[in-house]
Amino acid sequence: MTRRILQAMLRQSPFVPIEITLSSREKLIVASPELAALGRTKLLLVSPDNDSPLTLVLDDIVFVE
Repeated sequence: MTRRILQAMLRQSPFVPIEITLSSREKLIVASPELAALGRTKLLLVSPDNDSPLTLVLDDIVFVE
């Protein structure tokens, strides 16, 4: 997964929720761009239900839609 593609998806307006599939086959939903922080090699996600952040390595992301 390239950082540039993910960055464009997080910046689109109006925002459309993003489904991320990891190499482990786990699927995560980014419901709002305010719940995601994109770094050079990692993506930090915060669940709207709790304050526990989840850090993903961009190389572990295999598909985004």
